[in-house]
Amino acid sequence: MLRTIIIEDEPNSIELLSRIVQEYCPNLEIIGSAGTFITAKDLINKLKPDLLFLDIQLKDCNAFELLADIPNINFKIIFTTAFNDFAFEAFKFEAVDYLLKPFSPRDVKTAVEKANKQVGNYSIVQELKLLIESEKQHSEKIRISTNKGIHFLNQSEIIRIEASGSYTTIYIDNKKPITSSRNLKYFTDTLNEKHFFRIHASHLINLDYISQYKNADGGSILLKNDEEVPVSRRNKKDFLCWFENT
Repeated sequence: MLRTIIIEDEPNSIELLSRIVQEYCPNLEIIGSAGTFITAKDLINKLKPDLLFLDIQLKDCNAFELLADIPNINFKIIFTTAFNDFAFEAFKFEAVDYLLKPFSPRDVKTAVEKANKQVGNYSIVQELKLLIESEKQHSEKIRISTNKGIHFLNQSEIIRIEASGSYTTIYIDNKKPITSSRNLKYFTDTLNEKHFFRIHASHLINLDYISQYKNADGGSILLKNDEEVPVSRRNKKDFLCWFENT
């Protein structure tokens, strides 16, 4: 029996995957589940699983930030994702397993069978991380889900993103703002880091829209649409370093 942990931030996904495993994968034993960085890390270190179903993008971190904080990765990994735009086709071979949501029994069985044949896949984790980072750098569009549907935006259209509790507001050039349930960290990790800078705990800006930096009141950014956004003390040094070298 492979002692298995599900790392997912969507309760429906955990429930569906657990049902499929119980019915179709008798060689797996679900020993726990978690949906945040801290709970996942603690559970992995405590229970020492043989297999992990690991969502690539959690609400407060991504899979690779979590894995980087695990001292010994001596378990097998089946990645899960809601997105198919990370060129996963390149990894459809014996050494790597991933599941695209919504899960199907056939796909879960196939992934588990592959995992059973693996000796270990930490090197593949590194390769997949590089692939996703590369895709992120070259991606021009972003998909944003809201309660009214899905918006497909060019990254160049986004002026800034502001956090408000567990929600974020995306301000778009010549369009109405839209609200997303994704947190600011998600957009910080997803958007092209060459063009977007998190200048404050609550603010992520598109560097292409900067009009002026102001020293008054601790520092702020004037954007081309005449909005003014504060710069935090924590991020001021890094921003000024970028600002002075452009």
